[in-house]
Amino acid sequence: MTPSRSPSDFWEGRRSALAFLAASVLLSFGFNLLSLAFETYSRTWWGFVVGLLAVGVIIVFTPLIRRVWPPQRVEFIPTLDKAQPCRGLVVLVSQGPGAETAERAIRYHGSHLQWVWLVHSDASKPDAQRILEALSQEIKLRADRFTLIPLLDLNFENLPEAVKEAIEEKVFRNLPSGLDETDVIVDITGGRKATTAGAFLAGLPRGRRLEVVNPRKIDPRRRGTVADDPIEINIDYKVKRF
Repeated sequence: MTPSRSPSDFWEGRRSALAFLAASVLLSFGFNLLSLAFETYSRTWWGFVVGLLAVGVIIVFTPLIRRVWPPQRVEFIPTLDKAQPCRGLVVLVSQGPGAETAERAIRYHGSHLQWVWLVHSDASKPDAQRILEALSQEIKLRADRFTLIPLLDLNFENLPEAVKEAIEEKVFRNLPSGLDETDVIVDITGGRKATTAGAFLAGLPRGRRLEVVNPRKIDPRRRGTVADDPIEINIDYKVKRF
């Protein structure tokens, strides 16, 4: 364990000899100049003297300052639980069988939903359109309450920032009247890892909500074949001192 330091360690030169020497020289030089400054009354001279003194004081008292006001860091504490109802839902629509997770999430929240945003690539646009047409009838939500958010295949699959910005622009910066950020869940299931990362970043700020749809069944290649109910990811922010 590293022994703690105190200001006396620097004054007595027992530790950090170089810092002690630098502080001593600066303080000594500064105080000598201070006595001359009373005779000259030059603003430039005063600024130079005060600067020297300030540097010396900072070197000596930095350990004490760190002890009184230690640095802080933000700690994220995630917990997983059954997803609570939401009025707005953002889903990622993959191509082919991968679109099942988006369908599952919409059906799960169906009776509470007022708005649905479907983020899709060029390749998965037919799947997004199919979901819109089928589920708008199934959950009795008007088709105009479903919004398609198109992305180029390259952006959807490989650029997290493009996915994040699309959700920010089309959803959170243009929330429908009567809907708050806390009413919207971003489902991060679907697409590739970069797609998931982009959706996660969009739903990460305090007050927003995230969920994931895990597979209920998997095939021999460990790919999901049947989607389970969504799990909400609750992230608690805590400020901790080093």
